[in-house]
Formats: sequence, C-alpha cells, structure tokens
Amino acid sequence: MKWPSYVGLALAMGWPFALIALGHAGVAHLADRTLDINVLIREWSVSALVVAIIAFGERLTPASVGLRMPRLVDVGCMFLMIVATFVGNGVAFAIGSALSGGAASPPAAVAGLLSIPIGLRVAMALTAGICEEFMSRGYAIERLTALTGNRFIGAAVPCILFTLGHVRLYGFGVGLLPVLATAIALTILYLWRRNLVVNMAAHALIDLYGLLVQPLAHH
Repeated sequence: MKWPSYVGLALAMGWPFALIALGHAGVAHLADRTLDINVLIREWSVSALVVAIIAFGERLTPASVGLRMPRLVDVGCMFLMIVATFVGNGVAFAIGSALSGGAASPPAAVAGLLSIPIGLRVAMALTAGICEEFMSRGYAIERLTALTGNRFIGAAVPCILFTLGHVRLYGFGVGLLPVLATAIALTILYLWRRNLVVNMAAHALIDLYGLLVQPLAHH
C-alpha cells in the first residue's frame, strides 16, 4: 500500500507551509522565543507522526530512511561537506548582496539572537539537525524516489521545498540563496553516503555555528 507514504511525504515536506497558512506568514525572527518554542514542538510532533507511519503504516525499518551507524569515512565526508557548505554559503551571500545592490548585512531573521538563551539556541540547532534531516532528506528522498522511480526527482523536490519552507524567515528573494546552497550540500551528502546520522550531525553543526558563533560576529 502506497497511501502511508503519500501521507508521510505530505507531512514531511508540507509542514512548514502549513505553519505559514496557520497565520505565521511574513518574515519572522529567530529572536522570537515563543515562535522558536512553537516550531520546536511542531518539528518533533511531525517527526513523531512520520516515525509512526514508517513503523505501523509502511512497516519498514529505520534503515529505509538511511538511519545506520556511520563509518569513519562517512564522518570524514561529513566534515568535507560542512566546509563546502560554508564556502557555498559565502558565495551565495556574495551573489545575493550583488543582486540586491546593497552591502552585505546579517538577515533580519537572525537579528537579536543574542537575547535568546543559549540552551534554546542549542535546542533549535539540534532539532533542525535531527528533525529536518529526517523529514527532508532521509524520508523525503527515499520515499519520493521509491514512488517516482527517479532519484533526481526524489532529491530535487525535497531540496526545493526545504528552501521554500524558509521563506517565513528569510523572505522570498536573495535571502534564500544561502538556504538553497545549504540544502544542495546536505542533499549531495545524503546521496553520497546514504547515512542519515552524518546528515543530522552536519546540519546541527552548521546551525550551531549560525546560532551561536555568527551572532557574536555581528554583535
């Protein structure tokens, strides 16, 4: 039966757009701790629903979404891709600044992050790493590929939707370019290693830098 996978994909790829539709449209701020906590709750809740679909609807194992112990080579590839992500983000930010005709400046979404407790920022990074990689990479890529029989579609569609899901934070414009660069890098990492654990770790480390180190640099 394919319907559990259709439901799972709708949840995994559609929840950010449901968040916007439920009254959170417009550019938000990561410095809004109430919004941050609400997003954390929603991400873990949707992830739990998708896990239930895998276990009881699809009757598949965690390995079906790439959840397996990483090898040393996987970890090495992860750090290589993290470096590539930072380079890609720098290029994307420079292109965005050139296209917008303005000087480079931190996005409004990260303004005031230093006012958010460190514990909450760490929770945000870990949640994004675990939940978003589980839904947007491991589950979405594997299931969409299985349903379409096309690995490119299985990878490209979640990558695009992941990027568009951040419109609420960065607006629909050049601010999305670094998000797209990150999404492409994490998608390549998953296709390369097919290991969800290293993807989760990479995403969490990238976000920890963005939430803990970058605000200090702009302070």
